[in-house]
Amino acid sequence: MNTNDKGNHAELRVAARLKSLGYTVLTPFAEETKYDIVVDTDDGFVKMQVKSSNLKDGRVVFNCHSTPWVDASEATQYTADEIDGFAVFNNSRDECYWVPLEDANDYTMTLNPDDNSKHPTCDYLLENNFS
Repeated sequence: MNTNDKGNHAELRVAARLKSLGYTVLTPFAEETKYDIVVDTDDGFVKMQVKSSNLKDGRVVFNCHSTPWVDASEATQYTADEIDGFAVFNNSRDECYWVPLEDANDYTMTLNPDDNSKHPTCDYLLENNFS
């Protein structure tokens, strides 16, 4: 799969997981927004930037920035006005994670699902935040 296909696949898997948890999932009409999907919760709308992730040495790794198609050196950070956080899909583990924007770092984030003593990744499982 190319990068675009991976992103589309991640969006569909996250949306399907949220729908299976009983949420209404909205998608923007055009590609002009920083968020990929919006979830309608009892507390209001949650704007999510969906990221596909890689598995490296058992760790889930994803980018916390936006990279334009034309020039990767032009990467920009997301702001709280644009998104509420990252919905991360890992195909190898078939798991979805929710990382609030305030928990994310500036460039690349690593979650360690197999070692909760160092990184409480179970706190980031989508099901634990949207249930």
